[in-house]
Amino acid sequence: MKKVKRLSRSIRVKLFEKVHERDNYTCQICGKEKYGLDYPHHVLFKSRGGSDTNENLITLCMECHRKVHDEKINIKGEYPDFEIIHKS
Repeated sequence: MKKVKRLSRSIRVKLFEKVHERDNYTCQICGKEKYGLDYPHHVLFKSRGGSDTNENLITLCMECHRKVHDEKINIKGEYPDFEIIHKS
């Protein structure tokens, strides 16, 4: 398995804050605001070669983040053209 390079904590915190600001501190799936937000989600998972870039990150609440990882919701594309797919 390819080792994923991590950004330093200070750079990650700044990047995540910029993503939250860009997304108006709102979950981009359900619209929940501010409280209950998780770290920005990597649309293309880092374990699959995804990067720590603005285009690959999206603000999600904890519930929607869990649904994405449980494969109940799929997100494709890059900012600003994310495609949200709800699975039944």
